[in-house]
Amino acid sequence: KKRIAKEKKQEEDNKTYPVSSGTGFAITDAGHLVTNYHVIQECKDILVHYQGEQISSIVISNDPINDLSLIKADFKPTKVFPLSKDTPYLMQEVHVAGYPFGWAYSKSLKVTSGSISSLAGMANNFSNLQFDAALQKGNSGGPVYDSKGNVVAVATEKISYSDAMEQFDDIPENQNYGVKSSVVINFLESNRIKLKTPNTKDVERRILGKTVSEATYFISCWMTVAQIKEILKDEKTQKVMFENIIEDFKR
Repeated sequence: KKRIAKEKKQEEDNKTYPVSSGTGFAITDAGHLVTNYHVIQECKDILVHYQGEQISSIVISNDPINDLSLIKADFKPTKVFPLSKDTPYLMQEVHVAGYPFGWAYSKSLKVTSGSISSLAGMANNFSNLQFDAALQKGNSGGPVYDSKGNVVAVATEKISYSDAMEQFDDIPENQNYGVKSSVVINFLESNRIKLKTPNTKDVERRILGKTVSEATYFISCWMTVAQIKEILKDEKTQKVMFENIIEDFKR
């Protein structure tokens, strides 16, 4: 009976559940995708959702300091993003593609627009830039791109409501951040990834929309029951999980 109970517990602990989601985008036609490190951090399985399929991926490389990850899935993207080699500038128009709030909101890709409002991130982090296009949970790892269809940054975070209220006693608005393309290019070239040549001319909106929709992907992070329980014990964890998972496993 003890052996059976132990085996049953191990079987239960090894079950996997989707605990969080993010966004990624294709940078080669061999299935290489860029996303945020915090999107895939500690995941047992990382699934790329493509044309109704859930495709397993492997981690090629991580850069936790700059919150970047390079993953590879076994499929051939129909469209690929080039990365901008131009220096970003203030008031430059940008667009952000991704899956805010995951699929709890809806399964379609969402695009928001705005402009670059600062050439540095929080605490004078010049590896990042700030933009005012709307950003939500689930947008992490998505492309921030210009009118040419070149990625100028990887969406990574927005200013915390609670932190802003505590430090400044004010509600934060339109303060969102991304990792500059120059940092992303350095990361990818260090991993011997051959990148697509950047576009030199503006792309018609209709064509750009089609490219973005075919090169941007929903990414889900799956963990075992044992992993979930362990993370929930850690009060310092920075892993953001679905509320229903937190509620179910904290009972």
